[in-house]
Amino acid sequence: MEISIGKGVGSIQFGQDEQQIINQLGKPDKVYELEGSKRLQYFDLQIAVAIECEHENKFGWVEVKNPDALLFGQKLIGECVEKVLSVISAAIADTPEYEDYGSLETYFYENQ
Repeated sequence: MEISIGKGVGSIQFGQDEQQIINQLGKPDKVYELEGSKRLQYFDLQIAVAIECEHENKFGWVEVKNPDALLFGQKLIGECVEKVLSVISAAIADTPEYEDYGSLETYFYENQ
């Protein structure tokens, strides 16, 4: 499964509706509401797809936990932060904004 920044993951593309996602991936293993979006969870794929109510019920983002997923042709899930940032920053020629929330640190590429 390939993650494509700004496009989607695997065969699903940002902007698709819930039925299009289900047609491609099948019935989700779990469906729930969280923070203004409907989440479709696929256990075998190790992904959660967000259908965003505020964006006409379209696929807006995905959470990928599958260690075999590829980003820029590399397996990065579970790798150290330095390696992940190095690969991403080189591929998109951008520097991330860093935020520390105590129990969570984030790196945000504003242009992506």
